[in-house]
Parts: sequence; structure tokens; C-alpha cells
Amino acid sequence: MRIYDLDQLTFFMASIMNKFSDFKGVNLEIVEVIAAISVNYLDNCYENNEFNQSRNVQNYLEKMPANLTLFAYKLLGRYYQALFDKNTTELTNIRQVFIDCGYQTFIQLLPK
Repeated sequence: MRIYDLDQLTFFMASIMNKFSDFKGVNLEIVEVIAAISVNYLDNCYENNEFNQSRNVQNYLEKMPANLTLFAYKLLGRYYQALFDKNTTELTNIRQVFIDCGYQTFIQLLPK
């Protein structure tokens, strides 16, 4: 059972994206939490078969700083967008990156 339904999560996600529209001067730890929330939101969109806001959130992840701390989150954003777009080539490529980096167990948790 989820605490919030997708409509509520969409409102919260929009609020976060509005408040943190520019990451200049934002502590990296806060950006990392926002990235985790964003990926969780994309997972909720997938589970609810609701992709209307997914592109906005994925684009938001892409705008985050190019920092190694955020790499996995940004890659997961791309993974979910490929999932929504039914881009099997991109999905396979991203899955392979995680496998090559030793995250075989983690990959099993992702939707296919």
C-alpha cells in the first residue's frame, strides 16, 4: 500500500521541480535526494501505467549537474524513459551498463 496516490505524487513532484528549477548553489546531498524522489516517481508512473509527466521528470533529471554521485539516478531516468517509449535497444544498453558495473542483483529489481 502506498502512502500517496499518483495525483498527489505528481503535485509534490511539480512543487519540487518548481522550487528547485536551477541547481546552482544547491547542496549536492539535496540534489541527490531530489534525484531519488524523481526516480521513485518514475517508478510509480510505470506501476500506474501513467506516462503523462514522465518526460518532464526525466528531462529534469537530465538538467541535474554532471556529478558522479548522480550518475545512477540519471541513468535510471533514462532507463524509465526508454521503458515508457518501449525502446528495447536503449533498455538493453542501459541494463548492460549496470551489469558491467557489477549490479546484476539490482537489475533484477527493475521492470522490464
